[in-house]
Amino acid sequence: MAERRLVILSTGLAAATFIAWPDFSIDRNSQWRTTLAGFQLQRDTGAFIGATNSLIHFHGLGERSGHVHFTLDTRLAPDRVAVDVSSPNGVLRQTLGNGPNVIDIPFGDSDHLEIPLDVTSATNPRPLRLSGLEVHRDPSGSWLVLALLPLILGGLGFLTLSCIASSGALPAAVVITLAAAAGIVAAFDPVRALSFPNQLTGMLPFAFAAGFAGLGLRRTDQVSTAIAIAGLTLSLYLQVVHSGFVYDDRLWSRPWTLSEVASTFAGSEDPLGISGQQYRPIPSITHALDHALFGSSPAAFHGTNLALHATSAFLLFALLRRLTLPHEAAFVGALAFVVHPLSASSIGWISERTDTLADIFILGTLLVVAGHHGTKPLRVLTVMLLALWSKETAVMLPALALLLVVLIFEGAERRARFASLRSMFALAVLYVAVWVSLFPEKTLGRVQSTAATLSSEKSGWIALFGGLFSQLFHPAGFETWRSTREAAPVLGWALGALCVCVSLVATSMVDPERRHGLRIAALGLLFSALVVLPFRGHNAVDIYRLGHTPALGFGLFIAGTAAVVAVGPGWRTCLLAGLILVRFAAVSRETSAAWGYPGFQFQMALRFNLDNPVLLGGLTAEMRRDIELQNLLATHLAKPIDNPFRP
Repeated sequence: MAERRLVILSTGLAAATFIAWPDFSIDRNSQWRTTLAGFQLQRDTGAFIGATNSLIHFHGLGERSGHVHFTLDTRLAPDRVAVDVSSPNGVLRQTLGNGPNVIDIPFGDSDHLEIPLDVTSATNPRPLRLSGLEVHRDPSGSWLVLALLPLILGGLGFLTLSCIASSGALPAAVVITLAAAAGIVAAFDPVRALSFPNQLTGMLPFAFAAGFAGLGLRRTDQVSTAIAIAGLTLSLYLQVVHSGFVYDDRLWSRPWTLSEVASTFAGSEDPLGISGQQYRPIPSITHALDHALFGSSPAAFHGTNLALHATSAFLLFALLRRLTLPHEAAFVGALAFVVHPLSASSIGWISERTDTLADIFILGTLLVVAGHHGTKPLRVLTVMLLALWSKETAVMLPALALLLVVLIFEGAERRARFASLRSMFALAVLYVAVWVSLFPEKTLGRVQSTAATLSSEKSGWIALFGGLFSQLFHPAGFETWRSTREAAPVLGWALGALCVCVSLVATSMVDPERRHGLRIAALGLLFSALVVLPFRGHNAVDIYRLGHTPALGFGLFIAGTAAVVAVGPGWRTCLLAGLILVRFAAVSRETSAAWGYPGFQFQMALRFNLDNPVLLGGLTAEMRRDIELQNLLATHLAKPIDNPFRP
């Protein structure tokens, strides 16, 4: 035990030293293109050759003071070059040609630093030679405390897992410590991350995700599973904390009064009347709580979305275990849901937490139905009501519960739940009646829109289900799908899903050994098909923006498949988990990143916000200023020399 603690202590102290170390450099092996504009790499020397109008810029300094240290020289030895180096303290004029000039630029507590290099006299278009670019940040007490967080998390993880079972506790604690260190750098010190090679920054999320997947597969206790699911979520999606607000996110990131929160139970989720009319009081409550606790911080709102996604994945695991699936199969199903691209937009887009919240309570309702309280209608209806207060998709809950009861339970257990099912259908009818009375005009418009889209040749039922299953099983990625969805073949996918579902149910009737897994796999396909019914029609549906709930069905399908596979050797389940990570993880990161700069959804949303006078008119002056700054920064990052950034 002493040797294990020493390993954890050494790893934690090494991580703390790495995080707190004040210096880093930008060289040929780093992501220098993000920092240097107007420069080219001189491959034989490793120096950077700059034009007459060049720029050194950093964004994401973490509001820590320090200084930038670099060396300037002429590209060609005989030349003499006059250059103006701008800094927060003014303009420094340098004459180059008599040897290297060491330049030191101090900066204050700012998140951004711009150092323009303007050549006033030169004989060639690329006269500058820059080398030795280093950044030093002054130490701070809060940063030193943050640096110790990986050691604390790794130690707590080791102690907790050791109390449950000593096997695997040490490697799990090491993974937690290292992943926490990488996460702190990615979330709080993005400039430091620029000093890492592109290959390393691209590989680390998948390496840590694989480590947490191994933890979830190896250990069968719920604590390890919760840690593994949380680790998977953070490893793949932590980048979203830098995405900022998009579309209508700013409507929720404001102070809420108690009367406004209460009004969402009797009307629209947006008391300001700017957003579309929807009956979703639970998401509005979470937005109000976020602002009360963290203010208008996009990172905090995105952090809540990350926590909600991990929670919904753990509840899926819990449901699968309640349906008596083996631990490994249940975990692979939860893993498939976590890493699926269709669930990623609900992490990257703050407003779309409506889906995640609805899924949490949908899964909670099904957990109650599948448990010994499933025979008590009042308990079932209580959780179902929370789902209905989260998003309208939950109106399909009675049908989902009926499917679960019919496919999974038999005899007396099935009949004992019929009273709860009848109550669920009655509550759904009552909910629809209330919704229609609250929003009669929207109801009429939605019915007309549904009729129009479903009568269209390209947006009927085949297109709806074909588009769904094609992206569930062979996701093309958000941007690719949007640009090709009209031409995508869908008939084969729709018919294929139907045939697979019928085959699974039929096979389960003649194969009692694999019956349970086969029926859960069929339940997953039917689950995804049912929850897209309220989506109206294919050309009115953005599968990637609304795919969090259908991805639950994919998780059920994979879990059922894993249960069938797991009848044989355990390595098959591990192989299935590895294939899912390899196939989906990169596409999921791409989908979540689309909501932050330079993602296409971010840029579409920014144009939508700036061109929407109704939305702008309902925002506070601070929110409008935030949109303007977001636009200035995005324009600057696209062409940093032509568009100086002055926050």
